[in-house]
Amino acid sequence: MSSPVDTLNKESSVKEALDFLANKHYKRVIVVDDDGCLSGMITQKELISLAYSRWAMLTKEYQEELGKINESLIKKNAQIEHLASRDPLTNLYNRYKFSKLFELSHQSMVEREGVMSLVMIDVDFFKKINDTYGHGVGDRVLVAISGLFSSLLREEDIVCRWGGEEFVILLPSTNIQNAFTLAQKLRGHIEMMTVKPVTKISASFGVTQLREDDDLKSAVDRADAALYMAKTAGRNCVMQN
Repeated sequence: MSSPVDTLNKESSVKEALDFLANKHYKRVIVVDDDGCLSGMITQKELISLAYSRWAMLTKEYQEELGKINESLIKKNAQIEHLASRDPLTNLYNRYKFSKLFELSHQSMVEREGVMSLVMIDVDFFKKINDTYGHGVGDRVLVAISGLFSSLLREEDIVCRWGGEEFVILLPSTNIQNAFTLAQKLRGHIEMMTVKPVTKISASFGVTQLREDDDLKSAVDRADAALYMAKTAGRNCVMQN
């Protein structure tokens, strides 16, 4: 009497078929349906090829999916970085981001034995603008001044909304004389601005040149002292310290 023939159900998975062949030490197997009728025959080589093809297809699908996820994460991280580093009203850098950029710029200045200056700006009588015309108009004044800075300054200059109606500008590769000249230019442009219904807009400026042993606080303190001199001198002017 002959031995029964080992067969494999056609609904078996590729893994099950490979395991079956490995356990039986077969190179090929007969495939049948649920009724035991012959469906065909498949070899171990064909099963391995099929398994590899499915693995390659799944790998490609997952790579595409992972690529899309990674691209989405990069975009979201960029959005988060933008929100974390920018003032929401003016879109200028906020204090936190400015402090980081100051550290890097100052370190570069020291290493290259270069120069750099800092300018502090305060919008004159800003509280009066808010009290007279409302905070919405006051916000428009700040946005207009911020836009002026963006249009007149160099790409490497770093502008920050320091708080309220105060701004700070870091000017790499700029000595105090050139920084003073630039501040006068900005002051003149602000004085000529029109933001209806405000009839007069002006700002006071304090300028200082960075020193090798400066940190952000010491530099800002000197610029702030110059700004105070500008205010006590009648506002709408530039002072240096």
